[in-house]
Amino acid sequence: MLTSALPELKATVELLHDHTAEHGAPVMIGGNCIDQRILAYSNADYWARDAIQGIRICNQVLGKGCE
Repeated sequence: MLTSALPELKATVELLHDHTAEHGAPVMIGGNCIDQRILAYSNADYWARDAIQGIRICNQVLGKGCE
């Protein structure tokens, strides 16, 4: 990810949190360039390196376990 995109990522996560606050929906970001530091910077709730990991995280969050 280009570092120039990080402010927009953070702004997008903030907007998602603001607009889903009443539902408490978590925000997940992902991609090969995402890591714990970018998660902390963006204030997202979860991060995944790829789609398979993202599905596993969603299943855990929803209480469906990992199949």
